Amino acid sequence: MHSFHHILRAGFFAAILTLAAPVAQAANVLVDFGSPVQGAINGQFWNGTTDPVAGSIPNAVNSDTNIGTGITISITGRFNAANTNGTTTSTVFPTDATRDSFYGNAGDPFGTPAIVVPTSTVEFTNLDLTQTYNFTFYASRTGVGDNRDTRYTLTGAAPSSFVELAVANNVNNTAVLSGIVPDALGKITLVVSPGTANTGIPLPATPTTPNNPNRFFYLGALQLTSVPEPSTVALLLGALPFLARRRRC
Repeated sequence: MHSFHHILRAGFFAAILTLAAPVAQAANVLVDFGSPVQGAINGQFWNGTTDPVAGSIPNAVNSDTNIGTGITISITGRFNAANTNGTTTSTVFPTDATRDSFYGNAGDPFGTPAIVVPTSTVEFTNLDLTQTYNFTFYASRTGVGDNRDTRYTLTGAAPSSFVELAVANNVNNTAVLSGIVPDALGKITLVVSPGTANTGIPLPATPTTPNNPNRFFYLGALQLTSVPEPSTVALLLGALPFLARRRRC
């Protein structure tokens, strides 16, 4: 019987280690939208895409380990185009990431050919169902005196949540959404659109921030990090007393 208990304990401990393995693989993914290259900047790996219409980053690389995470990042609802009019003086992210961005325009047509892009969509797939994800968004459009507020809306297993960022002449501000749980398929969807004040409707004379009729919105860079989902941690911690009791057999 004593041998049986040792075998049972060993098997159970192995099962706990199996559960714990994916939890240990935390993600830290940095993404530059509009960047001409992918690679290390200041010792951290940056993923990038230059295609504002249908760009995709398969097996996004972990910034800390330079190892693929298995996460795929895909533009499934196009932006209008890319620009390089962002700041070069930010201390949040490297210049290569802050000076460029993808943009859309929910108001008047813009570009060649002139089009309207009401919203843009980015999907994050093959996410770990045992983890929750935190998103930090960044964008900058310098040299403007009008409203470029941008809304970032995330949808996973729970109802959507959003955060907004004042992009016009931004240098160091970011927008953060935390604790987002992937849906049952391991997917989180990001929708980028104009912010609440970015209506395109002219404001009264001498407004603090006049509106832009094109209603431009932007996505320049983001950081995606993951942490163990609370229920998974509880499961692992709950197993420890059982292991301790079996060890005394």
